[in-house]
Amino acid sequence: MNDLLNNKKTYPYRQGVIGLVLNNKNQVLVVQMVDYQENEWRLPGGGVDPGETLGKALLRELKEELGSSDFEIIAESKYKTKYDWPDKFIVSRFEKKGEKFKGQEQSQFLVKYNSDKDLIPDRSELKNVKWVSIKDLPKYLIFPGQWDITKRVINELVSFNKST
Repeated sequence: MNDLLNNKKTYPYRQGVIGLVLNNKNQVLVVQMVDYQENEWRLPGGGVDPGETLGKALLRELKEELGSSDFEIIAESKYKTKYDWPDKFIVSRFEKKGEKFKGQEQSQFLVKYNSDKDLIPDRSELKNVKWVSIKDLPKYLIFPGQWDITKRVINELVSFNKST
């Protein structure tokens, strides 16, 4: 494993997608991964498979994680997030999938949830899902830089009253 970590700077970033998902009440969907602490949340999304477009990857991830096809991509943000993974995650990813990545680069999308049906989270990936107001998002997006990039995407793509 030392060779794996010694060479991590040469690995590419995994391509990922994130959805800023709004419902008909202009609330934002946040999800809690199974390995997150009680106060840790993120926006839904996941990885891009080889040969898959970013939009198709996001819609696939939303369907897999949330059990619905009632999502519509409205716009793609010009902002991308790139971050390095902790060593333990690099090792875990290699052991589980044989993949060598140093981190992830995520494309951000504005997505509309076109239904009033409850979402059905995939319990193997998600502990919880919740709709929250934009003003409450900073309480949920607590990882370093998480709220800052989300705020930029909101300011870029969301055209309704920001005090919602």
